[in-house]
Amino acid sequence: MTYTNPSAAPARRQRSPLVYVGVGCVVIALCALCVGVAGAGWYFYTQSPTPVASRPAVEYILDASPRMAQPSDGESGTRLAVAQGVLAEIIRPSDPTVTAGLRVFGTGAIAVSCQDTNLLVPLAPANQGQIANHVLALSTGTNASAAMGEAMIMAIRDLAATKGDHTLVVVTGGPDSCNPQAGQLIAAEAKKDGIQLQLFVVGYQVSTDDGNAIKGLVDGAGGNYVSAKSKTDLSTILASIQQYVNNSSTNSVASVLATAAAAAGAGTSTPAAATAVVTPAPTSSGAPTAVATTAVAQAATATSGANATGPTACDHAYFPLRPGSTWTFSSSSGQLTWNVTGVTGDLNDATATMDSAVSTGSVTFHWHCTAGGIDSYDFGNLAVAATGVANLKVTQHSGYWLLPANQLTVGASWDNAYTIQYDLTAGGTSVTFVDDVTRHSTVAATEQQTVAGVNHDALRVESTEVSHLSIGGTAGTTANTTTTIWLVRGIGPVRLDSLDSGSTTSFVLSSYHIP
Repeated sequence: MTYTNPSAAPARRQRSPLVYVGVGCVVIALCALCVGVAGAGWYFYTQSPTPVASRPAVEYILDASPRMAQPSDGESGTRLAVAQGVLAEIIRPSDPTVTAGLRVFGTGAIAVSCQDTNLLVPLAPANQGQIANHVLALSTGTNASAAMGEAMIMAIRDLAATKGDHTLVVVTGGPDSCNPQAGQLIAAEAKKDGIQLQLFVVGYQVSTDDGNAIKGLVDGAGGNYVSAKSKTDLSTILASIQQYVNNSSTNSVASVLATAAAAAGAGTSTPAAATAVVTPAPTSSGAPTAVATTAVAQAATATSGANATGPTACDHAYFPLRPGSTWTFSSSSGQLTWNVTGVTGDLNDATATMDSAVSTGSVTFHWHCTAGGIDSYDFGNLAVAATGVANLKVTQHSGYWLLPANQLTVGASWDNAYTIQYDLTAGGTSVTFVDDVTRHSTVAATEQQTVAGVNHDALRVESTEVSHLSIGGTAGTTANTTTTIWLVRGIGPVRLDSLDSGSTTSFVLSSYHIP
């Protein structure tokens, strides 16, 4: 933990006069800072936001039928495993302003095979991390039939509730085995719902006969079918499609199809319907394959380094702690910025490192996350320039700071407690602070909050906190704080109101970036 200019930190609550003994005013400022960080821990937390007019919308459909359990030719793992990894890699770092959702078919979630499709992640902005997580968690189903056409019809109905450009991206291991003639039904559904649909269907390692069957259905729907023979082909094609989804004004359907043809080889067919209505737009490099190559490289970069193994327990739906995530808040007392600099671990146990900065200094600390929620944070050493050094540590904790997303429903409540010990040496004098904190939290309601001019559904979480601070083994003092925080899925905290010692402070999110 690092801190600059501690004397500038405002004191948040009255302390015992013993604070002054032997250490001077720097200890008051330091104590106020550390307890302020502990008491504001809620402020670092993260149903679905309402789709907003004019935003592009995309729904991904993934085939999870038994045929996807076949080994992937030339790759380790099954066809589903390869498709999962590639799709998650492409989706996770994509534009968070795009409204996105995920539907699957063939999982066995519905007993009737030809109706076996379900929406795993409803359409919402900044939903890309949740989609990637659900994609990676899929397993192949047991139903013999594959209701691809039914899944596409249901996806069109999902998309009909949104405004802006509509795109449907399907990754499949074979044709529709329920209704091979579903293409006209798909086109009729789009017309009935009044949407202009751009449809891409990617067949992964399908036979020639199966590819022709898929193409027949897609042609009937007025869409685009491409074949991916390898993992590299699949990555290149999906990255090019994602570029189009992110910005259709600078990336054309024709460039996507040209990229697919270059990746899959001269034998890849291009639907006549698509080429008849689309004029190819040149890319900035003049080579369509460069678009996909760049997108794949960006996706690989975004998922490399500290988070190279994929999503972790710290990638919470209401507090997406991913490397590169940033939030900036404004208040009457100034600006606060958070930056996630690294994440290690997996879906069961992970740690996220975050820098928190204000105009007078910065703090670096670590969040600990498990499958049960976000449960604690810890500190390192605090160096006070030309004054002393403090060792800070969480000596014990119980409960969770924030429950898993699926448990955060209106009426849910929980408790947590922790103890932070500060051992400070300053001016030749040493003193130990012990802060015992207990908190009770409740999801009180779902309310509208506006972020950068866009309305979102937010969870309003109310918390009461009791903090007992003892200094050098004395009886110490007790303070009470009431906090209300609004959390938006896929974004994180968007507003915090804190009532402490009769004074209310409000922080409002002014900008953010979620990779």
